[in-house]
Amino acid sequence: MLERIEVRGKTDTPKFALKVSGNPFHLITDFHAIVDGTDGNTYLDPVNARLGRSSIVARGSVKRVKGRKGKIISLNVLVPRGRLEDMLRLGVKGEPSMTGAVAFRAKLIIPPGDIDIAQKMNLYGKFTATSAHFANADTQEKINKLSHRGEGDPKAPPEETVASDFAGQFRLDHAIATFQNLSFTVPGVHVALQGSYGLTDEAIDFHGTAKLDAKLSQTTTGFKSFLLKAVDPFFKKDGAGAALPIKVVGTRDDPKFGLELRRGKRKSRPAVADRAAAASIDRK
Repeated sequence: MLERIEVRGKTDTPKFALKVSGNPFHLITDFHAIVDGTDGNTYLDPVNARLGRSSIVARGSVKRVKGRKGKIISLNVLVPRGRLEDMLRLGVKGEPSMTGAVAFRAKLIIPPGDIDIAQKMNLYGKFTATSAHFANADTQEKINKLSHRGEGDPKAPPEETVASDFAGQFRLDHAIATFQNLSFTVPGVHVALQGSYGLTDEAIDFHGTAKLDAKLSQTTTGFKSFLLKAVDPFFKKDGAGAALPIKVVGTRDDPKFGLELRRGKRKSRPAVADRAAAASIDRK
């Protein structure tokens, strides 16, 4: 039947890449499609792909848009067993900043138009990343210290590496990735964030709250610990040892972590408590 041509096949693209990152991948697919020979519309069910070390399953269509030149790609994408480093290399320049396992479900829409795919692509969904480690040794050491302090063990050696877990909802539109309900967890610390990341300029802008298992006075030692005991009650919240408003801004290569002391209405918390808390955190 001309209106329903069944197609099965394979593709092999040795140097598949997005312009926004330029990192080449070996992409292999095995697909089943139904093609309408009267208008060229194609329905994919499914496409099983292998990108680096990640498995991808996609279902959807490539259809004409009424009144417009070209076709719109609409896919439901599932990555049941993926690698975080593969996803980062696909969308970010240079070497990936993290390694680990990742899984996500997403809706991918690519409208027609003669602009780079990263600028017109719309992607939204949910993800989880587990057992993640930072490639940069200094960054990983900061995460190790954060975890040890959050557990109330600031004397623990910083080289004792901890794994990080992430989860959240995301949307990619016009090369800007926005995140909601983004969580970051290491032993002793749970961080809840919302914000954005620019694929082109690599700008980071996240704001949220960090909850520590330990009290603020337990995150440091000596005289600082003694002073912070007076402000521990001001930062205790929802059963956490301490809850701190934080921000992560800057760029991918130079992120800035720190307390966001002026966010929201904070009249019930003395200024001296804010200054004491800030003094106990390494904002570098």
